[in-house]
Amino acid sequence: MSVRVWWDISDAELSSAEELDEFIREHNAMIAPQGVRAWSLLIGPSGSAIEDMPLRLDFDADPGSPPVTTEAEASARLKADPEVTGTAAARWLPSGLKAAEAGREPKALRVCESSDEELADLPAELGRLSFAAARALARAYLETGERPEAEGVTWDLVEG
Repeated sequence: MSVRVWWDISDAELSSAEELDEFIREHNAMIAPQGVRAWSLLIGPSGSAIEDMPLRLDFDADPGSPPVTTEAEASARLKADPEVTGTAAARWLPSGLKAAEAGREPKALRVCESSDEELADLPAELGRLSFAAARALARAYLETGERPEAEGVTWDLVEG
């Protein structure tokens, strides 16, 4: 199965789990226009419109850190490994579900949904995944087209 990924004001068609995984890794290494390494990705079937994407992944490589304002700050931030420092969130939009990884402490995220808007603040109840678990969910979705499952990850209703 191929998927379409929407982020910021762009989209891409990806056709393999490896290609999707690499796309996410590369994306999380970039600094958004607002000065953070934090992005929202919407993933759905190839050719789908943004409002029809069932899987939303949010990645914040440096949760709690302020936006960078200088080249020196950006350079220092890029040296930190987002796989170690980052927190992610996943939501299955058709059912109003959020993902949680066993043993993962909740953390609030601040992400770029669009470079045309202010950063979006997401509550800690959503930030319950490692980057690796979020990527595993993305790969599982690409392989099945259904709500993804990954080892150690459970789905619960989003409250509120």
